[in-house]
Amino acid sequence: MGQRMRAGPDQAVMEREREIGAVAQRLHLLTAEQVQAALAARAAKPLDDEHDAGLVYVEEGLLSRAQLDYVETVRRFKSVRVSEKRFGDLVVVRGWATAEQVHAAMEVQKMLFMREHKEVMIGEMLVRQHVITAEQRDILLQVQHRARQEELPAKTPHPSTLSPAQPSVPSPSAAAADVPPPAASEPAPQPAAPGGFSISIAENALAAFITLHDGAQRPDPDALRHALHMQHIDRVDEPALLQACAPDAPLGQPLCVAQGSAPQAGSDASLDYLFELHPLKPGRETDDTIDFRDRGDIPQVAEGAVLARKTAAVDGVPGRDVYGRVLKVAKVRDVRIQAGNGAQLEPDRLTITAQVAGHPVLTASGIIAVHPEFRIDGDLGYNTGHVDFAGRVIVSGTVQNGFHVKCGELMAGEIEGGEIEASGDVLVSGGVIGARIRADGAVKAKYFHTSHVEALGDVIVQREVVESAIETSGVFHGEACTLLASSVSAKGGVIVQEVGSASSQPCRLTVGIDERVLHQIAQHEADIAERVQALAAMAEEQAALAQQRSELGPRIAVLAQVQDKAQVRLRELEPSVQAGEGKARDLHQLLTQQAASTEEEITALFAAQDAAESALAALQVRQHEAQEQAAAWREEIVRLREWSNETPGRAEIKVQKTACQGTAIRAVHSELRLAEDKKCLWLEEREVTGEEGDTGWGLMPKG
Repeated sequence: MGQRMRAGPDQAVMEREREIGAVAQRLHLLTAEQVQAALAARAAKPLDDEHDAGLVYVEEGLLSRAQLDYVETVRRFKSVRVSEKRFGDLVVVRGWATAEQVHAAMEVQKMLFMREHKEVMIGEMLVRQHVITAEQRDILLQVQHRARQEELPAKTPHPSTLSPAQPSVPSPSAAAADVPPPAASEPAPQPAAPGGFSISIAENALAAFITLHDGAQRPDPDALRHALHMQHIDRVDEPALLQACAPDAPLGQPLCVAQGSAPQAGSDASLDYLFELHPLKPGRETDDTIDFRDRGDIPQVAEGAVLARKTAAVDGVPGRDVYGRVLKVAKVRDVRIQAGNGAQLEPDRLTITAQVAGHPVLTASGIIAVHPEFRIDGDLGYNTGHVDFAGRVIVSGTVQNGFHVKCGELMAGEIEGGEIEASGDVLVSGGVIGARIRADGAVKAKYFHTSHVEALGDVIVQREVVESAIETSGVFHGEACTLLASSVSAKGGVIVQEVGSASSQPCRLTVGIDERVLHQIAQHEADIAERVQALAAMAEEQAALAQQRSELGPRIAVLAQVQDKAQVRLRELEPSVQAGEGKARDLHQLLTQQAASTEEEITALFAAQDAAESALAALQVRQHEAQEQAAAWREEIVRLREWSNETPGRAEIKVQKTACQGTAIRAVHSELRLAEDKKCLWLEEREVTGEEGDTGWGLMPKG
């Protein structure tokens, strides 16, 4: 009754609610999804009062009223800061204050708001600090078409009513000491010594002995010390030396008078996994399919469960022999502990726990993750769109052609032309046709046709691989599989039933070489080179924007002086205009028009200056992102090389039935092409000696 009903909120009000949502996100009070849901709810409701903009967040139960008031105060303060920055710019270009004075005042203004929730206008602060006069402040406020404002109390809730952001935990770095292995011991010198005694050294040089001769005079302690010193022995046990010189010291047997300290070996770091690393196959295999409903053997963990504990390395303690030489200890070995999606590394840097409930996995590259499940009953296609999910994706039907899946693990009935990127395993109960699969775990399927597969784990095929390319850092298992017109590269070796046919193109087999990792490293290196070029182009763009910004300042200063003179002249004409003098009125009108025109030009220049600064800020963000991405790729290259080097290759091929003529086989040091069909072929690369005694490498029969 009397209220105006509208189909949707006013555009300006909607914009204000979007601003409130954005501020609430920055304050960690709302997520992006919550803001979008609230705005959708507002769009479906009429707005009774424009002053209630933002109440939708309260009505939806996302914010308390106190929190909304605080967010609105922050939003209003940020809006005012834009005008305040312009005010400061005007002060600087007129030469009334330095940029440093204005910046300091802006920082104090921000501090007062953050600590005491007070809004103090920068003009008031500069006047109180005697940087500018009250008249200069009023002139600039008039130029900005703003009224003077006093301190206003902000409507802010008590901090205890807000939801603070969680503090980040710094990641301390650990470095292992570089301790060389112990030095070899020297032969024990046995020189004749004056005074009726001889000196001998233990084989490991950790003890020195004297032997008193029968009938000889007891040695003087100083003489004994001198004899030891002449042998460069400085780890003398003084009480033992005095005892050896005593009248009752035994004769004819070695007496220890100097003793070193043996090195104490350190202990390598170790990592204990508290979940099953190699559970049984996720599904019961039959001749035709894999039943993924049979999941009883797949480990599950609850949120907060401990997944792994690291025992830190303990450095060894160097020893010292009787000569004073340091006996070094072997460098201890550290192990990397890394948490992936769904897992977190605790502040002690020694424990990984589950952030979500789900299936714990250890990727081939050593990352511990927990995969929650996302199920699609039916096909993954136009009804679902592309899927990007950090956990396990289960598709009961087919991943259709043209659709992408990025996930932790994938279980699917079939894949037809899809593109898959998984940080874990890809398990397909049926076949794969025309797809591209990239997995950091194992890949299993009944068959592959015209597909490309890259896996850090094993690749397991039941039936056949046709016109496809397979790269794995593990083993290619195809005990019942036929390869036709395909290439297989497996660092851990190839086991297959048959290779090639009389009517198909020859196959290419590579073993013992980690082409999967080498290709990924090459791709990262190319990506890094591209980022380096982009950063060089950004640097040129940054220099151009900085030059543009610097050229705008003097132009603004000149126009500001013109405007100041006009303002002063207008104030001088006020009495004459009020007295009704016609010439004064005409001049006042002309000066007012000129002042307005100058103001428009200054505003345009300030806008250009702001645009240049915004472009510079955006450019700096792009530069930072490019640098971070390049750094991440460099770290990934190091990690891949370390992981690949830790896993030995196996240059071995086993064909259980027939390998057809023309099959090309390549290993680490050698290669060959079959000149004829071979049955029950089992080859391994090993070093061989020729008839004339020369050595080399070759692919030789095994077994």
